[in-house]
Amino acid sequence: MPVKSIKEPEFGLIPGLFGNPPLLGLLIAIPLLVLACAYQKPVAKIHEHIINGAPLEKVVDIPTRKSVSVRLHLVEPKSAVACLILLPGGNGRLDIDDSGNPSRLRNNFLVRTRRDLAAQGFCTALMDAPTDCQDHCGLLYGFRNLLEYKRDIQSVIDYLRAETNLPVWLVGASRGSSGAAAVAQGDKLKHLAGIVLSSSLTIPNQKGLQLLELDLESIKPPVLLVHHKKDACPYTPYQGAGQIKARLNNAAAIELISFTKTIPASSAPCQARSAHGFWGIEKDVISAICNWIKDQKP
Repeated sequence: MPVKSIKEPEFGLIPGLFGNPPLLGLLIAIPLLVLACAYQKPVAKIHEHIINGAPLEKVVDIPTRKSVSVRLHLVEPKSAVACLILLPGGNGRLDIDDSGNPSRLRNNFLVRTRRDLAAQGFCTALMDAPTDCQDHCGLLYGFRNLLEYKRDIQSVIDYLRAETNLPVWLVGASRGSSGAAAVAQGDKLKHLAGIVLSSSLTIPNQKGLQLLELDLESIKPPVLLVHHKKDACPYTPYQGAGQIKARLNNAAAIELISFTKTIPASSAPCQARSAHGFWGIEKDVISAICNWIKDQKP
């Protein structure tokens, strides 16, 4: 008896079901789609140390780049209107401990007034140098103008927006202003509400950026400049603030607030306890900064 020949199905699969190429593609695609939807990129762990709750204070370690994190001392008052990322000057290294106390740059204008800013209705995030910049150089010698620093700042902005659902501003002091302006150049930094630049550097120096080297014309968010007319630091002359303002012609808003009141300095001219750091007039400066930010439209 002749043996009946059975045609092998295409792809060696059951005919009529998987032998149909369009149906085969659909059946393969469905489980792959399910797996893709179910997969979530691993979220790096954020470490929080609660200090107290009125207002909420905590220390937060935020992963920013591979094997790198930044530490924040966060103060969150009730009914805050915005978040301020505070960027101190110098080498930017604070060594914030688990209680929120920095062991370095403690006299810096933003470090010593962070709770005063919070009392005005702002969530404040004092930002330490990232973990890969914890040597004596810190953020000096150009790190504030690197893409890595912008990524660090972006990670902090994203965290604060997720945590508070508030607009986020950068507030820099001295060399911290150079960092704030550097990361605000162009359109690569997302969800930045505005920047405050205090005691800004405008004279070339060997340790890092001065603002007039930057593409200031590309900065689009609102910018507040704060400067003391009697700032005697040779790298941050008062007239430099006017030069910065003249080039911020694409910012959504721009204002220079100047101060003349002073008390005798108890530090060198480029240090914090002088006109450079608004020594003795902190309340006036804080009030001016907070009122200006509150007047800006989201």
